[in-house]
Amino acid sequence: MYALYSKNKPQSDALLTSHGNGFFKNKQLELGDKMDLASYLLKPIQRMSKYALLLKDLIKECGQSQEQELSDLRTAEEMVKFQLRHGNDLLAMDAIRGCDVSRGESSRAVEQ
Repeated sequence: MYALYSKNKPQSDALLTSHGNGFFKNKQLELGDKMDLASYLLKPIQRMSKYALLLKDLIKECGQSQEQELSDLRTAEEMVKFQLRHGNDLLAMDAIRGCDVSRGESSRAVEQ
């Protein structure tokens, strides 16, 4: 789910900018909220990176005698890292799809 959220974030930002900025800005002012919608949409992306750091710290602090807990933490860390990588990979694939480079140019770049 995170990877798809991350992949679609640029489109959400573009849609918000092109169609919803005024509406959501008025709602923000009406509610007296200090953060705009774009900030709230960025939170899940930032949070996942923080989860990875938290799990890394927990693994460091976990004693070797706590084998099951250590195993569970490592499994969780791998899941979070996979989601982060997968999200980045999906973004990169979208960027490549939109790139206007001929096959000849790209193969020459790879050779170099």
